[in-house]
Amino acid sequence: AGGIIVQFNMVFNYTMCVLVHPGSPKDIPLTKYPTSPTPANTVTPSNPPALTTAPCANNASFKWTVTFSLNIDHCPWIGQCVGHHNRAYFINFLNYTFLGLVVLEAVLAEYMGGDRYRQDLKEGKVDNMWMVEIYVFVTTLIVVLGMFAVFHWYLVLWDKTTIEYCFTDNRYTPSESWLNNIEIVFGTRNLFLIFLPKLSVLKMKGYEW
Repeated sequence: AGGIIVQFNMVFNYTMCVLVHPGSPKDIPLTKYPTSPTPANTVTPSNPPALTTAPCANNASFKWTVTFSLNIDHCPWIGQCVGHHNRAYFINFLNYTFLGLVVLEAVLAEYMGGDRYRQDLKEGKVDNMWMVEIYVFVTTLIVVLGMFAVFHWYLVLWDKTTIEYCFTDNRYTPSESWLNNIEIVFGTRNLFLIFLPKLSVLKMKGYEW
């Protein structure tokens, strides 16, 4: 049952982060743009989304902190940008894919350490070299994906995007409380509900709170 739940959430969250529009600057009324001077990586009516060459630049999402911050993170895994409206699905896709790989490695370890595996080797049903390579490959994926997921959780908790992390000096300073930043991305502060599949609309539109 646990494996089925993990697989469902992997497929659900991947499908949603592909299908859900990340958000667009074209959806923001001009009255919402700040009038005060803004840093180079923010957006005003005079410098909207020509700051990136991402294929889905016009699908960029915005969030409102002190100024507008571009949230353009093009992801080849999903074939579009990760923005305000599909970021929660992307994070949970990473969570459940990581969990699925851990379960797969546990199953492989149990099988390869048991009598059935030794019997299958004797009968020529499996190749030991192939099984070792598969195990090492799954382990490598767990390490790489785990680091990637931890980095994105860091961005969530610190209310940052990858662009802000790379091009701003306050990358290590949370802009709000961690629970507030979680609510911005997932629409709830409940640490259990954020992992459940949902179709609800976020409270934050990407440019106001």
